[in-house]
Amino acid sequence: MEDTTKVFSEITAIENKYGLIMFRMGLTHLVDVGFRNLTDEDVEAAIKKIIADAETDKANGVIQVMTPEFQCDLVRCAAELAKFSVWDIFAYIQENVVIGTAKQGAGTCPECGHDDLEYGSGSVEDNSYIYKWACEECGTFGRECYDLVFSEQIVDGDKN
Repeated sequence: MEDTTKVFSEITAIENKYGLIMFRMGLTHLVDVGFRNLTDEDVEAAIKKIIADAETDKANGVIQVMTPEFQCDLVRCAAELAKFSVWDIFAYIQENVVIGTAKQGAGTCPECGHDDLEYGSGSVEDNSYIYKWACEECGTFGRECYDLVFSEQIVDGDKN
């Protein structure tokens, strides 16, 4: 197996090239289609078909959810990822790809997993206390919410 740092660096370059959403979709497409079916010839054939289908759809007034350019980038991304071994891909996913809210939690950026958010002001809204936060790592910002629930009453004195 190649040096993991080098492999991860190359996979990160693909993620940076296509962006997080396209990269994740490319990973899904790669697993869906399979490593063995993404030869250079298959990729070019798929791209030609995507473009031809888009022209037909346009002529028939069909509106596509994904643009042909987006679909072509998806196939290209998956093809570049297919050049790595499946085990390198899985190791990369385990270390670097947040799935769902696996890395989400108080103080952790839900986009990149960075665990040192900068907090701003907070306020009570409905039954929650909400802090504003920003991630200096990826630039994402948002609000962190805590539910306010009754826990106990404490008597500090009485009128006697």
